[in-house]
Amino acid sequence: MTHMGIPHCVPAFGRDYSSQAQVVEAWLNNVDFQMQPSGSYINRTDAEKYDAHEVNLRWNKREQVCVMTFTQVGLGFAWHVNGKECKQTTT
Repeated sequence: MTHMGIPHCVPAFGRDYSSQAQVVEAWLNNVDFQMQPSGSYINRTDAEKYDAHEVNLRWNKREQVCVMTFTQVGLGFAWHVNGKECKQTTT
């Protein structure tokens, strides 16, 4: 994934979210998203596994975007939304 640049992702399977909080919660709960334009599926665990340190998540009928980034912290990861830490995860 790092070879393709920063993935732009939309909710998979026809889902949509009406707020940034909802899309961030879905991402952190490992819900599937679909990378555009390739159509490949990705979730939080995939991003951590393949070292995609940044993903752009689209929401509100794909009109809004938030930037999710992570850094490795010990055996886990610290996720940030638009530059502010929101959760630490472990795989």
